[in-house]
Amino acid sequence: MITISCAVMHTVCRKDRRESLERMIQELGENNIISYWQDFQIFGDMFQKGSWWNAKRCMEWGAALKTSHHLILQDDCKFSEDFVAGLKTLIAVWPNEIICLFFGPRKGFKEGGRWGEAEGPWGQAIIYPQSLLKEFLIWEKNNIKPEFKHDDSRVALFCASTGRTVKVPFPNVVDHMDEMQSTMNHRGFVPRVSDNFLKESIYSIDWNDVSNIRQSINSVSNDKKWLIDENIS
Repeated sequence: MITISCAVMHTVCRKDRRESLERMIQELGENNIISYWQDFQIFGDMFQKGSWWNAKRCMEWGAALKTSHHLILQDDCKFSEDFVAGLKTLIAVWPNEIICLFFGPRKGFKEGGRWGEAEGPWGQAIIYPQSLLKEFLIWEKNNIKPEFKHDDSRVALFCASTGRTVKVPFPNVVDHMDEMQSTMNHRGFVPRVSDNFLKESIYSIDWNDVSNIRQSINSVSNDKKWLIDENIS
């Protein structure tokens, strides 16, 4: 049985992020969260200790629960209709895989079917099977330099080094509020928003079609310098 817990990475020291979090909870729906998910917690970073510091707390909390899957959200997301209730329909297609619910055009995909796969995730919204979450936490402690600050890039290094890929639904069911200032000082010429976002209900799509899987053009090559042993993969 699929059961879901959710942790939100929250930059509580910033007013725009506090307002965004309140909007997100309203969009998700308090009653929906209580009805369809087994646990939900917000992890605030008042002192700006960083993305990885807070993501790790979210992961460790999720790994200690008894849910089958753990969702980690950042505090600047938009969602498809029926996101909370319908999320299980996506998980059911890839129950043993990491699923990234948002992917920006900068790490774009070639044309293809309903699903894509990439070397690693984009941090806005990631689903982890419980077993892989625990495996990742052990692996990264032993293999990644502690000063590396990017949580999603750590997961990408884990996937690339262990022969895994991350699955991505098309259209994406989460989008990024790019108009907000990045907590990591990211700002590029390409907007950090989905170019294929589903505004309608998750239930409007048949997610079971896994034919013609798209391939991402992204790479973790530049991040391998953060491995304790760069020859691990």
